[in-house]
Amino acid sequence: MTVFSSTTNQSFEVPVTMTVSGTAQILLLSQTGLTFTAVSNGGTVPAQSFGVLNTGAGLLNWSVDRSTLSGEDWLTVSPSIGTTDAGTLEVPLVEVSVSAAALEPGEYYGQVQVTSQESGNSPQVATVVLNVLPVGSNPGPRVGPTGMIFTGIAGGSDPASQTITVSNLTGSSKTFVSGRFTSDGSDWFTQSPSTGTVSPNQPSQIVLQPRIAGLTVGARRGTLTLAFGDGSVLTVEMALVLAGTSGASQRVPPIARLEGCTPTALQPVFTLLGNQFNVSVAWPVPIEVNVADDCGDPLTDGSVVVTFSNGDPPLALQSLQDGRWSGTWQARNAGVSQVTITATATATAAIPGASIQGTTQLVGGLQAKPDSPQVGNKAVVSAASFAPQVPAAPGSLISIFGVKMADATGSSNALPLATQLAGTTVLLGGQTLPLLFSSAGQINAQVPYGIATNTEHQLVVRRGTSYTVPEPVTVAPAQPAVFTLNQSGQGQGLVFVATATTAVLADASNPARANDVVVIWCSGLGALDQTVVAGAAAPFSPPARTVAPVTVTIGGVNAPVQFAGLAPGFTGLYQVNAVVPAGVTPGNDVPVVLNVSGQDSPTVTIAVQ
Repeated sequence: MTVFSSTTNQSFEVPVTMTVSGTAQILLLSQTGLTFTAVSNGGTVPAQSFGVLNTGAGLLNWSVDRSTLSGEDWLTVSPSIGTTDAGTLEVPLVEVSVSAAALEPGEYYGQVQVTSQESGNSPQVATVVLNVLPVGSNPGPRVGPTGMIFTGIAGGSDPASQTITVSNLTGSSKTFVSGRFTSDGSDWFTQSPSTGTVSPNQPSQIVLQPRIAGLTVGARRGTLTLAFGDGSVLTVEMALVLAGTSGASQRVPPIARLEGCTPTALQPVFTLLGNQFNVSVAWPVPIEVNVADDCGDPLTDGSVVVTFSNGDPPLALQSLQDGRWSGTWQARNAGVSQVTITATATATAAIPGASIQGTTQLVGGLQAKPDSPQVGNKAVVSAASFAPQVPAAPGSLISIFGVKMADATGSSNALPLATQLAGTTVLLGGQTLPLLFSSAGQINAQVPYGIATNTEHQLVVRRGTSYTVPEPVTVAPAQPAVFTLNQSGQGQGLVFVATATTAVLADASNPARANDVVVIWCSGLGALDQTVVAGAAAPFSPPARTVAPVTVTIGGVNAPVQFAGLAPGFTGLYQVNAVVPAGVTPGNDVPVVLNVSGQDSPTVTIAVQ
């Protein structure tokens, strides 16, 4: 998908994968990670929340559990059960709270897991990081939300007030004074109280009230500034949208709204991330953007994409159906110990024949975290092809690329494969994967045969007492790929000319000929005709065959297939035996392509005489 930013006058690509689920209900969390900061013997840490969405149809019943990898029982969630109705605009929230009272300074990892029996992509998880600072540390106060939108009708009554909460993480009280700034110079909002004291265990609330008497139709921006006695400064960004008397704020049906007021621009506001933010590489950063058009209506259809000046991949947010758009940013690129970074949110309305956008920006700091594990963006690929942004398949071998994913290098030297190597385990869709190889930068693993297909699962790497942020992985019924000699997924395939006693690579020194039987080593051919356990040796008699038919072309000519299934005695390795057809144009780089379940493998080559 191509998104154009009017602020930077540039277009950028956002990868999109479409899956057609086999179940009516699809479970999705609005955040896949949360980061908390606490101070030993300090103040109460503000709770955070995420939404439980059903992007399919009908009712989705779910339950919530939580776990921690170290420390006392510092993580709590509420509620523990719930239901999401895809037919309503209401998204249930799960509140996540932490307590550092019994913890020493350090970094702690936990996980919140949401499970639904009705959804094929269950469970979905959110990684939780708790950073406990030493006694006396001052990470600065916290405010939430960091932005808000007010809508009303010019000449009408004042919009309803909204409230922000100010929290103090330290062990001593903090005083503050506040100030106002508006883009048009008019004094259109008030704050109460304007000064105050925030104690460690009693957050303060400030009420913001727009005053719109005498204001004309249009959109305005404002900023509330909170200056604390310790030198800390927080800001809350605001947008005020006033429509005409027939505008959207009358809350009439959507078609009538469009007839009465035609939107021409969008007003996005960050509500979870504030100006002068300070985040850490590899840790999850919840992002939420609230968007309204200039008729005062919330943006529910369209797109909101956040881009980052440090080169992190664009983050496409998920609509919560009430104007809020949500997602989790995992900062990846920090060239020095701390860098300045700009985050830009671009909102685009889904209105046929019109291009309506709006942008907003924040500036903050990015700190390196040299020891934190992370999986690279879109870095879970076929171990055979290494093709980017393609689905995995049940039983296939995958390679996972990232940083700090293991403390040492380890290999499985026997079957069945180990599920832990060098202190590292990998989970996909809540299932522990068999591992062939584990290192800081690469893990090779096998996908379970029984995992649900035509859906998106989450992959999480656990290294010791730390988790990565979940990485989405689409799983399809099949995704064929042929192994290659240079292990790149391109060039000479691992295709062998077979006789009764030998098998020789079909390269220029030993080209295949018409009627030769060739053995093709591959991955991702999908379901089998008998039960096979991932990580175990494939059976010899009878061998496990693929359920879906496999076809082969050599030089564009159909090659009859004699066998397609698992290579006996190996794990995760598929084997296709095919007959080289007559009529293939000779050469040293003749293309070979497999097809199963409508999916073609990336092209590899062999030599044919």
